[in-house]
Amino acid sequence: MTHLKTTDTKTEKNIPVFKGKDKRLAMEVAKSFISAFFTQGLLTEADLSLTQEEFYKKIIDLTDSSELIIGVDHRSNIIEKADNLLQQKDYEYAKVLYAMFFEHSINHLISHECQKRKFEEKVKIEIIKSVDIYGKLTWLPKLLGFPKFNDKHRLIIKKLSDDRNAFVHYKWKIDNDDDKTKTKQPNNEEEFKKIKLAVRYMRQYETNLLFQKNKSRLNKKLKRK
Repeated sequence: MTHLKTTDTKTEKNIPVFKGKDKRLAMEVAKSFISAFFTQGLLTEADLSLTQEEFYKKIIDLTDSSELIIGVDHRSNIIEKADNLLQQKDYEYAKVLYAMFFEHSINHLISHECQKRKFEEKVKIEIIKSVDIYGKLTWLPKLLGFPKFNDKHRLIIKKLSDDRNAFVHYKWKIDNDDDKTKTKQPNNEEEFKKIKLAVRYMRQYETNLLFQKNKSRLNKKLKRK
């Protein structure tokens, strides 16, 4: 996760030569920085129509005037661990991690928008801390100008968050024997199928929001020699 802050500093002009694994890593880091330029609005859709020479010149100019700050995005690792727990049928712990993925994703979008609008850090933190998951998926996106979140997936995420909270804070509902005979046992396979579809939707929602449906064009631009 890469963040940008405009400065008056200049980058080092003598670019080192990388080989092998170091070259691949350097390319991934460079792509991350360029993607951050785009999501922060410093690179625009119009820039994708520039020649390669003009495009990379603009990137160099942006690099010269920006401070690049790298943050760690744990979401891929979180999903991997959640999937492993699901395979082991450890459903409650899997829910904890899937819920964590959604919270990280939603908070990332809020943080990104606050930074883009140049909100003070304490204001950004207060927004993230004070608004619950329901608000972050309903009225807050409207205030921030985000697209409407799909109602079906929103309900799945809300229930997942509630189940996680019940498990973590030990707030189980106690049923008597009569209730147990009347209550249909949850279908874990069907429930987690919906959760994984919501994960896919969340990733696509984030990509469309940050890149304004231009990610494939940006990737093609970066692959050209």
